[in-house]
Amino acid sequence: MAPIKFYFVYNGNLQEREAIQKCRPPNLMINYIYFKNKTIKEINESLGYKPNFMVDSGAFTQNNRGEPPDIFGYIKWLENNLEEMEYYISPDVMHDGRRTYENFVFMKEQGFNPVPVFHYKTETEWLDKYNDMGETFVALGSTVPERKKSLVRMWVNELAVQYINMNFHVLGTSSREIIDFCDLQSCDSSGWIKTANLRGSTRAERDKLAVQFMRKTMAFTC
Repeated sequence: MAPIKFYFVYNGNLQEREAIQKCRPPNLMINYIYFKNKTIKEINESLGYKPNFMVDSGAFTQNNRGEPPDIFGYIKWLENNLEEMEYYISPDVMHDGRRTYENFVFMKEQGFNPVPVFHYKTETEWLDKYNDMGETFVALGSTVPERKKSLVRMWVNELAVQYINMNFHVLGTSSREIIDFCDLQSCDSSGWIKTANLRGSTRAERDKLAVQFMRKTMAFTC
């Protein structure tokens, strides 16, 4: 099994930026909500290099804030940045396969080609619809709350066997249970910075740990 492609989540704060500038990871995941007033070219300039970007719609962030989805704002931002990104994810609605699918179809109708989202414990009829549309790359969401990562591993590998024409990206994971034992194309996580901030007692220690965690993850992913 080839090394998984790992996207480090970057939300734009100084601590993250300094670690990224030191390590220069090849792949970053950014959230539209945090960068809607910036272009990807401006992000590249601030980092000092051009990583591969996967863009998250920010739907999960907005849901946590109690805000309505900003699908039209997202579309407008994408129009100005399409040439600078590798992938961008369709706005999803937690545990609602129908509305998630409808958002995907709406974006396709507007001429976009987003990565569809399929949630953990959602009826596979929605994944069937993406498959019938010829989609070959799907983001798998809502696995973060599941503490038994072995269950996620089994779920992902069952999908890989059932949908042999699809490649999968797991949203929000750096679990070795998933990375090492799932048939995946890619995943993303903010665990590198969150763990550093939890374990470090001073800013200098947290900064050092962030770099260490990033480099360690880069060593077994690509």
